[in-house]
Amino acid sequence: MSEHLGRPWGSSTHTTPLQAPLAAWEVKVIDAVGGVIAFWGFKHNHGRIWALLYLRSSAMTAAELQGNLGLSKGAVSMLTRDLERMEIIERLIDPENGTRRYVANTELTAMISSMIQRREAGVIRQARTTLHEAEKDARKSGASPDVVDRIRRMRQLADVMEQALMVFLGTTHLDFRGFLESVRLAMRLRRGGAARD
Repeated sequence: MSEHLGRPWGSSTHTTPLQAPLAAWEVKVIDAVGGVIAFWGFKHNHGRIWALLYLRSSAMTAAELQGNLGLSKGAVSMLTRDLERMEIIERLIDPENGTRRYVANTELTAMISSMIQRREAGVIRQARTTLHEAEKDARKSGASPDVVDRIRRMRQLADVMEQALMVFLGTTHLDFRGFLESVRLAMRLRRGGAARD
């Protein structure tokens, strides 16, 4: 995943101020991403952390994430662990002083596919398993053939949904990187224009 992450450790002299206030446009972007992530069943702040790291395009410490996003130390610790496990961010260690910093995964298509697979595919598989067990239980309990057949059809629907999801995830070639880079450029130009006014 490393080739799809932000700048490698030590490749930039840029550091993010500990308590740097976010620009209004940054807040909008970060909260918008958080909202989408929350809609998918994750935590709002999962999306906010990733969005900040992606926008800043540099490694940030947990303390910097706390200061910029107004989160507690415990919340950042828990959220970054979750994001690391899902390969949405990666932790880097400064070999000189052991400082931990985080960078964003920028391979958006693969990341989104992974998130969808973790959530939607898991739900569908669970439904299929439950329906299969219910079908067996219904047969054993002497349910009418018509009822058993209806359960079987619902199980088959779950099979079709899972197959369709796997096909979608395997064939999608959407790449949102270019789109987001365009948004970032537009925001920079907009800020520059506002500064001149």
